[in-house]
Amino acid sequence: MNARPVYVLACVILALGGCKNMSTSSGAASPPSTAGSHAPGSAVHNGKLTVDLRRPPSRADLGYPAGQNFVAYQSGFATADGTPIDTTLILPTGTLRIPAYIVSADGGNPLADDDPDHLRPPVDLVVNRTFGKLADAQAAIAADAAVLGITVAPSSAYQAGTDYSAVHDWLSVTVTMQAPAADGHVDVQYAFHFGLYHNPVRDRIEHDSVLSIDLTRPPSREDLALLPTYSTMDLNPEPGKTLTVRVTLPGGVIERQVVAVTSTSDSKDAPDPRGVGLPRRTSFTTTATTMDELKANLLADAAALGLSPEQVRDGFNGGPGQNYGATLQGRPTSVYDVDVSFGGKVGPGKLNSATYNFTYHR
Repeated sequence: MNARPVYVLACVILALGGCKNMSTSSGAASPPSTAGSHAPGSAVHNGKLTVDLRRPPSRADLGYPAGQNFVAYQSGFATADGTPIDTTLILPTGTLRIPAYIVSADGGNPLADDDPDHLRPPVDLVVNRTFGKLADAQAAIAADAAVLGITVAPSSAYQAGTDYSAVHDWLSVTVTMQAPAADGHVDVQYAFHFGLYHNPVRDRIEHDSVLSIDLTRPPSREDLALLPTYSTMDLNPEPGKTLTVRVTLPGGVIERQVVAVTSTSDSKDAPDPRGVGLPRRTSFTTTATTMDELKANLLADAAALGLSPEQVRDGFNGGPGQNYGATLQGRPTSVYDVDVSFGGKVGPGKLNSATYNFTYHR
């Protein structure tokens, strides 16, 4: 689960030249749907799709076929004669109606070899719409901004390639307008993510944008916000907010602002495709800062990590324009082995970060 929308499924569809069979179970090719038909596993009825997003949708709500963790519908296949899919989204703030050319939903990366039992609920819904020209796209986004919960701005202020995001508890929204094509048409993607920034497991360890992790004892999956059926979990900051990790270690507490915290129950020697195993590793990367501040932060964290100040200082050797950095092994404990990697180029105005890695003894 990533912070920004990942349109893996839509990209696969377009690369294959369409959505043939994407809304039916795998196997032999099926003929295109016609208006009024309702193929098994389909959520499109008579060219219409209605999704209630006042609660997280289920696999059945989105028409997941058996044996798949994704579904996609394309105009001309889910509808007749290329007619857009008449898509109605019922949001906590109102109702949105979108004539879509592709609607897709998945439970994570559909190309990944995980969740073989296909138990994973949907994590996102991506609706794609085409406008004849840029001004029409800008005007539509402005008209729908209040219902979407995104920043309200004059239509001309909505720019191509910019993500307009909002988080409404478990439901997050990102609207992205693509640059005009050669013929002037503009594609807009409306992405809705479920449980990305708020879910019962993550909310258990995160309060006021601070993630608290206790590594004085072996952590459980819940201690690291690993969701059922997932072997890896990326915890990213909400759009427009910062995220801080507070890690309690036998040697002290480390508290740093981060760009991501990643935990996994998977390893090369012990794969966990069903997402049920114990955590094996947690890593976090700090937000970029100056070399001097990075050095000061690492020196402040050295004692808790079991590093000597000399080890840290040695990693910052180098003259102007030269590279600096190191991977330092901290003192192992009964719970984990730890190392810290950092590096960059010496010079003013250059921002760099450090990555802290905790590998658990299992």
